[in-house]
Amino acid sequence: MRRDVVLILTAFLIVLIFSGEVAAKRRRSPYPLVALDQETAQIMKKERGYWVEIQVPQRRILLAKGNHLIKAFPIAVGEPDYPTPTGLRKINTIIWNPWWYPPPGSKWVEDPTPIPPRIPENPLGEIKMPLGDNYLVHGTRAVDSIGRWASHGCIRMIFEDLFSLVQILMTDYSDINAIEAMEKANRDTTTQFHTSLNRSIPVMLNYNPVIVHDDRVAISPDFYKRVPDMSKLIAEKIAPYLKKKQAINPKKIKAALKYLRKETVIVNLIDLLDEVKLPED
Repeated sequence: MRRDVVLILTAFLIVLIFSGEVAAKRRRSPYPLVALDQETAQIMKKERGYWVEIQVPQRRILLAKGNHLIKAFPIAVGEPDYPTPTGLRKINTIIWNPWWYPPPGSKWVEDPTPIPPRIPENPLGEIKMPLGDNYLVHGTRAVDSIGRWASHGCIRMIFEDLFSLVQILMTDYSDINAIEAMEKANRDTTTQFHTSLNRSIPVMLNYNPVIVHDDRVAISPDFYKRVPDMSKLIAEKIAPYLKKKQAINPKKIKAALKYLRKETVIVNLIDLLDEVKLPED
């Protein structure tokens, strides 16, 4: 009798554990789709060294070499009123303990007085890398803004990620050790200094809300309202990946878009398609 009770209780516990695992799997969000923009990768694969892609809709910065993804980090990008620019730029300087010079003529600047390094009023953190035209990749005290459309056009990164990126670049393109430079910056937080890289790093800023990779489709919000027809864009992006007997189903695309709000939606490519019957010979 006692053995039977033990067996029943054991079976009950197994069911509970299994049920909990299933529920957890259902709640667990899918793995993020991180991939280089294929058009950009084709252009940059001729580069001998590192290059950077900034994916604005995905709020992500990617480090690559050739057509291989090396690292990816979350970022904050410009809010819709102050969009992050797109196009090709370059990084060739790393500035430690940066002063903040409010962009002249900007409507959002209340006080144009330059702000010294490493004080609470300075939004740049410990490091900045100029992209030109007052746009920067820089650190931030506003850690909660990472992954959001929150800046006035610059790229924000948390310190650990930014320093990791800087360390990789300096290892290959500077005679100065990044850790030693950071230690120097920490010894005297009031003094700004810079490290020049011996190679300019190409930086491509892209605005492409739809990425297809490994039979999955990542659809990101069009916060800048630059896509007149998202369904059409998705269809165009997935068309090259169709196999024999597959066709795009516009209704399934529209159904997927119902879930698109402030975060990226990831769907399986096959869930947007229909199987078609080919005429017999």
